[in-house]
Amino acid sequence: MEAKHTIHFAVTLLVASLSVEPVITYAQTPVPKAETSINQLAPLAEVKAAAEQGDRNAQFALALKYLNGSDGLNIDPNKGCKWFISAAEQGHILAQYNAGICYVEGVGVVKNPKTAFEWFLKSANQGNPESIYNVAYAYHYGEGTKVDLMQAANWYEKAMAKNNIAAMQGLALIYNSGSAEIPKDQIKALDLFKKAADQNYAPAQYMMGLYYEKGWAALEINEKLAFDWYNKSAAQNYKKAFQAIALLYKNQKSWPEYFAWIQKSAFTGLPEAQLELAIAFRDGTGTAVDSKESYKWFLEAAKQGFVEAQFELGKTYKKGTGLDSPNDVQAFKWFTEAAKKGYAPAMVELAQLYWEGRGVDQSNSYGRSWMEKAMEKKEPEAYVAVAKAYQLGHAGFDRSEQKAFENYVKAAQLGSPEGQYQVGMYYSDGQLIGHPDEKEAFKWLQYAADQNNQEALYEVARRYEDGVGIAVDKAKAIKAYHIASNQGEPRSQLRMGKLLIAGEVIDKDLPRALNLIKSAATSGYAPAQYDLALLYLDGKVTEKNPTEAVKWLELSAYQGMTEAQYQLGLAYSAGLGTKEDKIKGYAWLSLAAKSANQKMIKARDLQMKKLNKDEMNQAKVFLDNINSKMLNNNKK
Repeated sequence: MEAKHTIHFAVTLLVASLSVEPVITYAQTPVPKAETSINQLAPLAEVKAAAEQGDRNAQFALALKYLNGSDGLNIDPNKGCKWFISAAEQGHILAQYNAGICYVEGVGVVKNPKTAFEWFLKSANQGNPESIYNVAYAYHYGEGTKVDLMQAANWYEKAMAKNNIAAMQGLALIYNSGSAEIPKDQIKALDLFKKAADQNYAPAQYMMGLYYEKGWAALEINEKLAFDWYNKSAAQNYKKAFQAIALLYKNQKSWPEYFAWIQKSAFTGLPEAQLELAIAFRDGTGTAVDSKESYKWFLEAAKQGFVEAQFELGKTYKKGTGLDSPNDVQAFKWFTEAAKKGYAPAMVELAQLYWEGRGVDQSNSYGRSWMEKAMEKKEPEAYVAVAKAYQLGHAGFDRSEQKAFENYVKAAQLGSPEGQYQVGMYYSDGQLIGHPDEKEAFKWLQYAADQNNQEALYEVARRYEDGVGIAVDKAKAIKAYHIASNQGEPRSQLRMGKLLIAGEVIDKDLPRALNLIKSAATSGYAPAQYDLALLYLDGKVTEKNPTEAVKWLELSAYQGMTEAQYQLGLAYSAGLGTKEDKIKGYAWLSLAAKSANQKMIKARDLQMKKLNKDEMNQAKVFLDNINSKMLNNNKK
């Protein structure tokens, strides 16, 4: 349901107008000059005296004087509504309409949609055009009465007979959506939208754009006509049209235009557009990445109650993006807001906060309760979270690979790429089913890869390259490696880099290869750090740089890469790329030799012969420091 219209009271001498919003409108209409000689133009004393004696027209006139602050009165809508209701109780048609407004807005009375509907219905039964529309709207959307689309359509037709364009739009929306009472008929809807749009009604112009964009009612998809209609609607400042234009540019990957229009739409206050703008700033779509602006717009949309924005804001607080630091208390608050509205992804996040005791007292039971609610809604990531809990024996779950697998299967069947990837790896491992099943593994990995899961893309590429579970297809392997590399998946970047260096299944491209391997190494991937070091030692792909090589060897070695530890030990022993240090050289070679590799054992033993007893003791202290640092790295 779209935003409600601006509320207006019906007054004499007021020119009729219609808001550009299709729902809900509390419209205005010209008022007959007077039902009696008493109207709002009469002197205040005369009007007051007659009103207090029960003259309904005087009561209506006095209400208007309070509403407008005329005849020296202070503007006082509360007193105005009091007199509108008095006149309405005596059957004054426009007072009944305005009494409905009072109850809608809660002016002078407590808000009460049911009482508002009753007054609109009384006024409508006397023929007031705008009350007729409001009754139609109330039946359409259940404002103060039960939803009844047959009644809504009937009242919309009565309002259309009185030339109410908004009613034409309302009836079109009923046909557009369809129901058990009124079958969906987009041909009829299109005809009504077109008639309203041709009368320059902005919401209908927006709908015409939507019909051409989606190809509804058997229309041929036509983005040019969609643009034309959206632009006509936007020219009247219709909020949704700004966003629609932005999204068309987004589909065309015209990023500067997309950003310009989504920014315009966000500034109108439309929460959907504010969410889009926040994401654009977060991801750098059509603009530079700006985490603070992203946070600001997530907050703006969230404060309007937009559930997806509340969820994203919760994630922003959890990560601390655009903030000085993470704020688990605020994350808990916003996830709770979204979860209470039934948003399942927020339920998952909220459950995990309870399990981890972040922003709230730790509670396995509360966490489990929210996770179960998310599972009832078939939220795939809830099954993923429970599967991980079973894998780790976390949050009160007994460790069970079987139950972990079962939950991953449920997540996979619901479309979770993480679930599909995990199921694929379980089939590849084969322990739970008694033997590996690479064909079944490939099927699930491909499902996940089709959703751009980075890990699955790498596994699919590797299987196409090696012919595991699927026939060898080097071209498909390269394609999957390429997609994953562009997403920053380090294993794919390293493998793609090596293939570009070899130049056998893809054209040789040494600069690109170097960039990919650097990217993987910079992300912290130890094998890439080791390979990058070798490139600097070798000097065939890039200029020799032993100092740079030692830097990358050390990073890889501290992550437990045995070959890196061995090469680093040789570098320190020979003074290659660093100052010669036989103590450090022996320590690193000693660590590498634990792999039982004969080459490494021999190198360690040769280096040991160069050390005296005191130096051996120093090497032992240094080795203890290495092991301590590696242990801390593993904890991280």
